[in-house]
Amino acid sequence: RQWLSGEVDCAIREEMALKVEDCLLRRSGWNWRATFSLREAAPAVVALFAGKLGWDSERRSRELEDFYQKAGEAVQKGI
Repeated sequence: RQWLSGEVDCAIREEMALKVEDCLLRRSGWNWRATFSLREAAPAVVALFAGKLGWDSERRSRELEDFYQKAGEAVQKGI
């Protein structure tokens, strides 16, 4: 998933994304994609953000939880 790393880099550098929801719901255009794809991508995006922005495991968990809450039930359950 090298393309995913590139998209996250771009969202952080060019789009000023500071949170996972910024990337997945606002900056990337991925919000129009199938909810299953977002649900599957979210943990990998959290890991990439964590590596690039120095997040600890607590921040990773909080970001994933925040994303799922804001993205809604459809993304959480893949429906």
